[in-house]
Amino acid sequence: MDRDIDSRAGYKHHLTKEYLQYLQEEVMKLCKRESLHQVDLLSPAGTKITEKEYRAKENGQRKLDKLNKEIILLLIISRVVSSSSTALSCTSFS
Repeated sequence: MDRDIDSRAGYKHHLTKEYLQYLQEEVMKLCKRESLHQVDLLSPAGTKITEKEYRAKENGQRKLDKLNKEIILLLIISRVVSSSSTALSCTSFS
């Protein structure tokens, strides 16, 4: 603790920038040692996005996934229908 007030009873402990940096470094060392997948706390993100942008992307991806499922289902149904009609047409000739 760097300041006198940090050790007094009843006062909140405020982290200094140096101590916060030390904690982040220790967490990163621990994560690497234990092979945990952790966001790098020491270097800032290359591209920052807002919460609104993140949610918009997630909602858009969810809509695309739903559309893809519908397309795949339609393709499967059309193949089943076409193969069953082919089987019916082959049996009518024999």
